[in-house]
Amino acid sequence: MKRILLFIFLFIPATTFGFSVISGEPLGKGKDAIHFDLGYPDVSFLYDTGYEADSNLGLKLRLGYGSLSHIHRRECVNDVDCNADVWIFLGARYIKQLRHKGKLNLALRLEPGFLVVAKDARGAGFMLSPGLIFSLPLKEPVIINFGFNAPFHIYFYKDGVFVGIPVAFSVGSEFKVDTDLNITVQLEAGPSVGIAEGSDTSMYILFKIGMGIGL
Repeated sequence: MKRILLFIFLFIPATTFGFSVISGEPLGKGKDAIHFDLGYPDVSFLYDTGYEADSNLGLKLRLGYGSLSHIHRRECVNDVDCNADVWIFLGARYIKQLRHKGKLNLALRLEPGFLVVAKDARGAGFMLSPGLIFSLPLKEPVIINFGFNAPFHIYFYKDGVFVGIPVAFSVGSEFKVDTDLNITVQLEAGPSVGIAEGSDTSMYILFKIGMGIGL
């Protein structure tokens, strides 16, 4: 395994990818991009801008139709219908490059914002999604990324307060189609701990396909 990793870092040539919207690599000061993706549990739109040479700052909107967290209720006939939340998230996304050595990039990601749940456990609150992203450009036109994400959320509803603490491993890839067009694929999965009466530990899953456009 060590020899394989050594081969990846030493013998795969670096590539000028142009721009990236999910890998954690900074856009560059003054450069902008948009990213639209869809899948489970939501569709989302991101407007991102190069805040500094090593950081991005953007605005993100998510429209959700899948469960944020698995909330069991005694009166539910089945868990699928009971947990089919409809929710809206509006917030910021901040990317900070922590280290760039050779072909490997390490970045911090934060997505703080407001959350409104419109079905089932109706309420409002906030979400904070801290995470780390490792990315590695392969031979053009592919860049891969992997890391950890914790989309922590808390909201207040008629029965009290719900706190969701997912801890997920993430993996994704970005394909360069043209100078200003990328296709993205993302997968996140891991256990989710719910803190509320009747809740339990379940799986948090996210799978999305999207498109990034450089402006």
